[in-house]
Amino acid sequence: MQALNILLLNRFGWYKTHATLGMLLIAFTLFRPDFWWDRIYPPYETHEGRNIVAQIEALPDQADARLWVAGETLEGKPVNQMVILPAGDQATADDRFRRMGLEVLVDGDDLTIDMVDFNSEAQQAGIDFDWQIYRMEVPAERLPKQLTWIPAFILLLFIFLGQRRRQGQCS
Repeated sequence: MQALNILLLNRFGWYKTHATLGMLLIAFTLFRPDFWWDRIYPPYETHEGRNIVAQIEALPDQADARLWVAGETLEGKPVNQMVILPAGDQATADDRFRRMGLEVLVDGDDLTIDMVDFNSEAQQAGIDFDWQIYRMEVPAERLPKQLTWIPAFILLLFIFLGQRRRQGQCS
């Protein structure tokens, strides 16, 4: 790393190297603002246990449910995966689970899949009976990720002003 810094500094000088790195950072931020924003504000709120039932009911019409399920296949292989299932229109949690193709037993904080309907969305997602639903992710309310563009444009302004100042010194 130090050799790369010496090579870049000898060839381009301190300012050009930092301006180039700044421009790369700006370009990355403009194309992928979610990279920085997701580190500040997580994109999903996590709910576990009995809260999953309340969150299933609270989903808006035609929303998708992001459920984390765990269990064993018929071959005895452990499975732990996230599935996205359509929740349909507003209804009770039982009705929404049925639309997904699931019958779920709630025992305290445990949600056990009692039955998976044949050829349902749940079966196509690979869910099997006697699995556990242990977590649900709901999109978090957060500010728009494009706010990361503000510091990127400020950095661009500083680079522009620095270039103008250097250009005036050279002529």
